[in-house]
Amino acid sequence: MGARIVAVGEAVNDAERRVIAHLRDHAPDDWTVLHSVEIPYNRNELFEVDLVVVTGHAVYVIDVKGARGRIEVDGGRWQPSHRAPFRSPLPKLRGHAKQLKTLLETAHRTLSRLYTDALVVLPAPDALLVDRTPRQHDARDTVNLPDLIGRLADVRRVPTSTNRFDTDVSAHHELIVRAVQGSSRPPSGPLRFGSWEVIERLSETGPEEGDDVHREYRAKNALAVQGSGTVRLSVRRADPYAPEAERLQQQKRIGIAYEALGKLPSHPNIVGVRDFFADEDKDSFVTVYDDVPGHALALHLNGAADPLTADAKLRTIRHMLMGLAHAHSRLIAHRELNPSTVLIAQDGRAMLTGFEYAKTAQRRAHTVMREAYQVADRAYLAPECHTDPAAMGMKTDIYAVGVLGFQLLTGELPFTSATEQADEAGRLPAQVLEAAEVRVELAHWLQKLCAMASDARPTGVEALRRLDLVMGARRAPARRIGSSAAVPPAPPAPSAGQPVQDGPRGPEFFRDLPADHQLGTKYLVRHRLGRPGSFGVAYRVYDTIRSVDRAVKLVLRDRDSVLERLRREAGVLDRLQNAPHPNVVSMVDADRLMPPDEYPYLVFEFVDGKDVAEVIRGGRMGAADVLRLAIDTARGLRHIHERGVWHCDIKPSNLLWTDDGVKLIDFGISKTSDSSEGHSYTSPRYTPPDLDQVPADASGYTDRDLFGLGVTLYEALTGGQYPWEGVGRPSPGVPPVDPRTAYSGFGDLAPGFAEIMLRAISPYRAERFSTAEELLRALEALESARVAPALPPPAVAPSSTSERAEQPPAPPSEPGTGQEPEPNTNPFVAHLQTLYSQSRRSNRGTRGLDPHTMSVYVETALDRELVPALREGRHALVVVTGNAGDGKTAFLERFERQARELGAEFGPRRANGSDFTLAGQRFRTNHDGSQDEGGVSGDDVLDEFFAPFAGTDASAWQVAGETRLIAINEGRLVDFLSHHHDRFPHLAKVANLGLAGRDTGQAVAVVNLNARDVAARSLDADGEPQDGASLLERMLDRMTHDRFWEDCERCDLAATCYARHNAQTFQHPAAGPQAARRLRRLYEMTQLRGRLHITLRDLRSALAYTLTSGRDCAEIHQLYAASSGQEILDSFYFSAHLGAPATADGSPRERDRLLTLLREADVAAVPQPQLDRRLDYAGLLEDRALVAVDGRGDRDRVLLRGAFEQLGRSVTERVSQAAAHRHYVDAARRLLYFELHDEDRAERMLPYPSVLHFMALLSRVTQTGTKERDRILRALNRGEGLVAPERIGDALALKVRDVPGGTIRTFRRFPAEGFRLEPGNAAASPYIESGRTSLRLSYRDPAGSQGGTAELDIRLDLFELLQRFERGYRPSVTDLQGQQLALAVFKNRLAAVPYQEILLTTHGHDLRRIHRTEDSVLHMEELTARSGDDNGGADGDDPAGAGTATDTVAGIAGGVARTEETTWR
Repeated sequence: MGARIVAVGEAVNDAERRVIAHLRDHAPDDWTVLHSVEIPYNRNELFEVDLVVVTGHAVYVIDVKGARGRIEVDGGRWQPSHRAPFRSPLPKLRGHAKQLKTLLETAHRTLSRLYTDALVVLPAPDALLVDRTPRQHDARDTVNLPDLIGRLADVRRVPTSTNRFDTDVSAHHELIVRAVQGSSRPPSGPLRFGSWEVIERLSETGPEEGDDVHREYRAKNALAVQGSGTVRLSVRRADPYAPEAERLQQQKRIGIAYEALGKLPSHPNIVGVRDFFADEDKDSFVTVYDDVPGHALALHLNGAADPLTADAKLRTIRHMLMGLAHAHSRLIAHRELNPSTVLIAQDGRAMLTGFEYAKTAQRRAHTVMREAYQVADRAYLAPECHTDPAAMGMKTDIYAVGVLGFQLLTGELPFTSATEQADEAGRLPAQVLEAAEVRVELAHWLQKLCAMASDARPTGVEALRRLDLVMGARRAPARRIGSSAAVPPAPPAPSAGQPVQDGPRGPEFFRDLPADHQLGTKYLVRHRLGRPGSFGVAYRVYDTIRSVDRAVKLVLRDRDSVLERLRREAGVLDRLQNAPHPNVVSMVDADRLMPPDEYPYLVFEFVDGKDVAEVIRGGRMGAADVLRLAIDTARGLRHIHERGVWHCDIKPSNLLWTDDGVKLIDFGISKTSDSSEGHSYTSPRYTPPDLDQVPADASGYTDRDLFGLGVTLYEALTGGQYPWEGVGRPSPGVPPVDPRTAYSGFGDLAPGFAEIMLRAISPYRAERFSTAEELLRALEALESARVAPALPPPAVAPSSTSERAEQPPAPPSEPGTGQEPEPNTNPFVAHLQTLYSQSRRSNRGTRGLDPHTMSVYVETALDRELVPALREGRHALVVVTGNAGDGKTAFLERFERQARELGAEFGPRRANGSDFTLAGQRFRTNHDGSQDEGGVSGDDVLDEFFAPFAGTDASAWQVAGETRLIAINEGRLVDFLSHHHDRFPHLAKVANLGLAGRDTGQAVAVVNLNARDVAARSLDADGEPQDGASLLERMLDRMTHDRFWEDCERCDLAATCYARHNAQTFQHPAAGPQAARRLRRLYEMTQLRGRLHITLRDLRSALAYTLTSGRDCAEIHQLYAASSGQEILDSFYFSAHLGAPATADGSPRERDRLLTLLREADVAAVPQPQLDRRLDYAGLLEDRALVAVDGRGDRDRVLLRGAFEQLGRSVTERVSQAAAHRHYVDAARRLLYFELHDEDRAERMLPYPSVLHFMALLSRVTQTGTKERDRILRALNRGEGLVAPERIGDALALKVRDVPGGTIRTFRRFPAEGFRLEPGNAAASPYIESGRTSLRLSYRDPAGSQGGTAELDIRLDLFELLQRFERGYRPSVTDLQGQQLALAVFKNRLAAVPYQEILLTTHGHDLRRIHRTEDSVLHMEELTARSGDDNGGADGDDPAGAGTATDTVAGIAGGVARTEETTWR
């Protein structure tokens, strides 16, 4: 066993020799390892390779790194412990692998399907790579020595999806080895630069990654005695073929750091530079730096190194200023100060490094200003640098110290982006400093360093003086601090969120750029717009020069040339620039990205909106909105056609729906009067079927645009349905399907609108519109998109039970008179008052006693599923239990009425139930199991009722041919069966199963209405919840049925009445489902909180108030007569769904229990400062931002506009009218939530940001996976006071107890593999509408020890709190109120489960683990976080196994790296 070793050259260090020996001793014997080779490429170039490993499926190029300890990956840099950072070796190594593949393929064509890959090996036993980058590319291609052979043997690394590579190349093994040997040569000797001999290659970048080749090495002086120390070499190569003058300029740019540091006397807080020289043999320029052991400050800030003490933080700030003051005294500006360019030496000194882009006072022809700005970390740049890179100088260095100081003292950056920095005028957030308990004087000093105006910032010397005053430092004689043997400078860190560029990046890289990625010279990415298209992608960006948002469209591919495609589109848009139009997007600029990624891009005005395709995916648009879409698009087309431009790709994704109207976008294949290439056959779905017969001229292009618009209108109206069935493109000669006959809900579509749309997509060109002007005139001539519905015909008796349940009867006449109701009254509005729990009149409706003509009862699962089961005699006993108001008795009475209508034979009348026979089956009912009957006590009544079900076994029950039904409160049922357990033992068992939501078998059905969820939706055939199917939505639909509101049409207030307005909103075919869906979301949140079981009585009461605000018609008329605008505004549904508003002093007025809880879910309570400012200063959003509700009045918006106009704008008026401002903004925000077109914007207004994620987890069939479980565990760990929970690995730590005056905290550690996170169970009964309402976190000892299971039910409030903890919030007393009991019970249950591990810590970072093994030996070891802790695990990841008693070296246990083990016996 062992690989064949081919020594091309000599291994140069112990690390390489360890890897070679490992492969020799443990690798398969059919592998070959070639080591220490140089392979030529590109004329005289060489690339050096430590190892080439030839396996049976691939060839691996390996670089060996001897780094020890933890190595953090930060962008494109590696930051090892105790050493200065260096560039990642992997980008260049991957390039070497590709170059080797090219050499082998060129030499032997049979190797064209060979796969080559790159790996970095870390042989040091304590080496640990932590890759925090989003894609973790470096972690994927880096391996520790014990895992090397497994990684090399993994055939899955060979891509197979494209079928480009063979996974078995063993037949070519010897050919590959010979080819590698033939292409390589042994190194001529140790690599040297002058007298410096390389002992370790750190990193390398190629010419494709910048202007020059850059390599970093660790070296020793070959002429000095052994042990004389090491240096860092920065070797850059200029273009050897450049003219002499240009070559000299390159040399000067390369030597910036030496030019700067060479002017400085040595200083203990600046890493020194020793030499700078040209190595003519290698066409390179070498800068020699001191190499002092230490590591970057960044490791302390991200938790990879032990946290700095308070004194050490202040000392670090002071040392940075001392180094800067020294440099500034020689007029040298650093320009690149950030955590990666500050080195913490072993003696605790902070030292400045990374002077590659420094600025000196000397005037020179060469400059690196632009390069300095491009590589700068944006988080530490002063505000002025974003608009003018030339401002980077000494005052911006001081600003960077202020940001670093803030980060050291608070643990976070002051700003998340350059945009936020600009919004805050550069001022550090005072509340964060206060929360971190930073002294007021020190906070003020930091603010001075970060002053917005550069001239207000102190100099380095002055800043030092003020810091000493703040800290009360005493002047002391200067003392010498150690040796100045220094640390080499770390090259500048990449900008925030932007990886180091390693050469031209393919289109895929630009399809999903992170926030704050820089595009070009002045644009910072905010987020992507829509989905990437076939040819490019669009982003919302921030223009740092003009301080405005723009939209950038990157052109990433084209059949011929991306540049030509952009030029064509830019040329078209340029024609339109002189005549801008509100329905055509405006181009701002066109440019190309900087080399080497020279993708062209267009810059447009940014308009917030969504493309129409995305709007359609969110649900069908209302007819009025589709008419808006048609008119806006036709106007835009008319405008461009008049200027000799034709879009030629009109489709939903190329139309942008905005608050200001529809805009035409994406002119990528547009035509002009100068075009000669003919038709482009793209987007066939929106292309006329006779395109091949249409001339490629102005008339043909116009026809194509109008046809595409017609198809788009059809899809928007029908929710994505295509006008031709079963095909993906128009069928020649086949007319489109008329939506009025093909789909439901379009019977009221205006005939003129339907005919225009169908004419636009006629299969015959002669029938279609010939110009945009003709189409526009036809559209503008329409009065509306829908016709007013005619009054319904007289009621016809419904033919079925279900139809009777859903179809209201004819509207009632005046009770007892047979006459029409009085003018200006609607009896149904009066009836709704009886449903409201706090009604000042009758509460008859709250008991389900609706008059037949006004019944708002809706069919439930009891009617739909239980009634058929009863008629079939499926059950012997049905127990319907629940709370008051659940409709238990109402169901039984309704079933009896149906039985009577079906001809049942009823026995003698009973006070509390009935006996009857239906279709041969006997039925006995009890309407209320809590009542006595005549002189018979309640217990005796129940004893007699349950008598057939006595005994210990169901086989003894005498139940043939009879079904008994009882409505009984849950508490009464449990009480009776517990007191009569001896008589009914089996029935008690079955009842308990049913009450717990579990299956009870066939004989007994326990229907626990406490588990009913009024917001739960039934599922369609694909298992997806159906909108409109919940009890809430169906009852709302019932209450707002046209028949109940016909009397309102003749009322004097018909055009302005809020009650009619509310009903019309929910009746509307487009706005109604949207408003009901968003109302359901608020009810879902209330249900998921678990604070109230919502009964049907609660639901009827809340919806009645939502529609009428607790007033009948007379009171509504009085309200309008009093002209109380604010009270009327509060009565529209978007505010009324919260119940009565609070009094002027804030005291609650609402007493309805459901409405009270709904007010806690008020969307106006969510902080949204930007939206509030927009509403308060500019008024309500444009009508086009809101769904069109044609046929309904606009009184709500009139009142909102009036309220806005009455608000004062001066400071004095704003103070005195604060309540009025708040009332207006709250009402406007609620209206926006319900009627905004944009679903995403509405969801962002929800008061529980995590609710949608919570609901997604509940919808999963099985457990949620380890990723979500670990997030919950991290949150609980933070709640226990662990500020860096990733350091304990995958586990939960529970604090044992607080010891007064104690310095050590103790935690019990429970491994993550013992925990399961899964959705809670939904009720098993088919007779109730139910859904899951909680997650369940359970723990069982993975070792199998006895001790039971601990469970924590996580409701929405607790989940929201845990999400906040997981994001870093610390729990407060207020946070824990209401959640403390559940958490305490869970912790107490966990305390009873056996545990084998505890953790000890003083401050949360110095963690030590004590665990006991089976032989009763205690082991203590120091813990460090394992690689990837901060990134969590992927779903389904297996946790690492636990350690054993024989672990005496570093290893992995429960996901934790452990070292320095001590044992006690």
